[in-house]
Amino acid sequence: MTVMDCLKGIICLHNNRGFRIGTVMADEEFHPLKEISNDKCNINCNPSSANEHVGEIEKMNRVVKERVRASFSRMPWKKSIPKSMAKQNMKNAVMMTNAFPPKSGISAHLSPRNVIEG
Repeated sequence: MTVMDCLKGIICLHNNRGFRIGTVMADEEFHPLKEISNDKCNINCNPSSANEHVGEIEKMNRVVKERVRASFSRMPWKKSIPKSMAKQNMKNAVMMTNAFPPKSGISAHLSPRNVIEG
């Protein structure tokens, strides 16, 4: 499965729920998708320049990191956390972040998770 296949899957999920994706903001690593996405999906792919960051994505990454750090700080063992527990902790932090609607989101009442999963 390629990155383009994953992008198409995400686009289909949003389209099935009645949302249209107009622009995909990504890092410079996704620059090859720019030409492909314009041709096949009719979507504007906006990769950032070198040494430039997408502010919205960076902020969400910081939020998830802080949630993971906070949950690790409540655990009884500090030095050797099992790898499977660390993975699950990260998944849980992302799931909980997507469980509540953001103030600047596409819906005031639906969370990002609810928008996709219904």
